[in-house]
Amino acid sequence: MTVFLSVLLSIAVFELILQEFSPTYPSDVPGMMVFDSELGYRYRPSSHFLRSADYQIEFETNRLGSFNYTDDFTGYRELVFALGDSYTQGTGVPMDASYPAQLDLQLNIGSDGRYRKDIAVVNLGVSSYGTLQELITFRRMLKELGKPSFVLLLGAENDAEDIDELLSGRRARKAVAGSPYWGAFTPVARWILDRQVTILALEALRPLLISRSPSPHGMSVAERCRPYLEMLADEVEVAGGKLIVSWAVTQDHAPSYDWLRNWALHRGVGFADWWPTVQSVRDQVPTMPLRNPHSGGHFRTWVNQAIARAFAKEIGASRPTVGQMNRMPYNRIH
Repeated sequence: MTVFLSVLLSIAVFELILQEFSPTYPSDVPGMMVFDSELGYRYRPSSHFLRSADYQIEFETNRLGSFNYTDDFTGYRELVFALGDSYTQGTGVPMDASYPAQLDLQLNIGSDGRYRKDIAVVNLGVSSYGTLQELITFRRMLKELGKPSFVLLLGAENDAEDIDELLSGRRARKAVAGSPYWGAFTPVARWILDRQVTILALEALRPLLISRSPSPHGMSVAERCRPYLEMLADEVEVAGGKLIVSWAVTQDHAPSYDWLRNWALHRGVGFADWWPTVQSVRDQVPTMPLRNPHSGGHFRTWVNQAIARAFAKEIGASRPTVGQMNRMPYNRIH
């Protein structure tokens, strides 16, 4: 018993030291999430979370659970669905600095400097979602909001792993409200998992706890996601919209970025080619950082703006040919 109490006291002291001198802040907020039998989890609708850590952590969802400041998109002429993971959600920056929020401003602020409701950008990004979850989300929002003119997808290097986690059932074990796996013990499990000692231990054990299936024959992560990309492209086309894709990268000639660009070209899908813009900035200003220096990581605002600009360019190039939908309010298209 004495040994147990000594170990418990040591852990408590270590926890206090970590909280004071070296805190780690998760990039998602499980307390805002609820269990979902198809997706594993999703963000709770109509929620708001704001915390000052080593950066400002801000989450706000509307009645749909999307990361938008508005609940009502009926005043806009067209809809855009932005699918993705934390890079789309906007982890690491304030909500208005996410690429979908920046894209909304670029599309709706006219040459006179005034905002007009033209194209609504619905931010459907959710941390750690893979291409399969993004496909499911598209299907749901299609029923909820109607047909979008454009569907955007920004992939990332953990997408294939996220798909494996969902199909294996491990995503359904996340300790969130309504979890059938944790049941009545969910609050207790959540409290333990939120401790700094637990976060540190799980990060150290991550390679052992998560089995990453190797890419066959040097296949890129984007290519491993191809079956779901193909399904999404088919379903967006059936809905009368235009799919535009891209990939989150931090270096030139990234395999997934290059593969996806070629796939999009041959598939007749749009590709938001944002990396050359970022690279040109880095060529002229080599010390310009890509990623945030805090525990939230992810892209800085200027990179999100470059991504938004590339998507806006593709939308502008495709807009006159998208099924004449730009001439009627989206809520009439069902």
